[in-house]
Amino acid sequence: MATLVVSNQSLDQMEERSSRTRAEPHHSLRRAAHLLPDDRVLVEMVLQHRMSLRQVATIMKQTPGTISRRLRRITNRMTDPIVESLLDPEQRLAADYRRLGLAYFLQGQSIATIARTHQLPADEVKQIITFPRVWHRGMSSR
Repeated sequence: MATLVVSNQSLDQMEERSSRTRAEPHHSLRRAAHLLPDDRVLVEMVLQHRMSLRQVATIMKQTPGTISRRLRRITNRMTDPIVESLLDPEQRLAADYRRLGLAYFLQGQSIATIARTHQLPADEVKQIITFPRVWHRGMSSR
């Protein structure tokens, strides 16, 4: 039961941080649009449809604890400052770097999966993934 409260607090904090960084409503749902389909549905059920974690767990045939942990991992990825920078259209970054960065940092895909999906060597994907980290550090030090 306590895990459920922590997760709901995490969502409230995510909404609060999003509204502080952007005055636009539903900023979190816009970020969720870049998630993988299963993760996006979970976030939409909780944020948009205001379903409890128990309701979501029943629908998805999983335990509330599993839903809570999954939602916490998704929330952490969605609120990562690197993800925020990757999603900012005003930040100048090559489209391929942005796309692969989102696949890795927001969607949580492995380097092997990204390499397979985009038909690139894993070493090249590693180099591309490293660039947004360094780029973000340079952007945040300004």
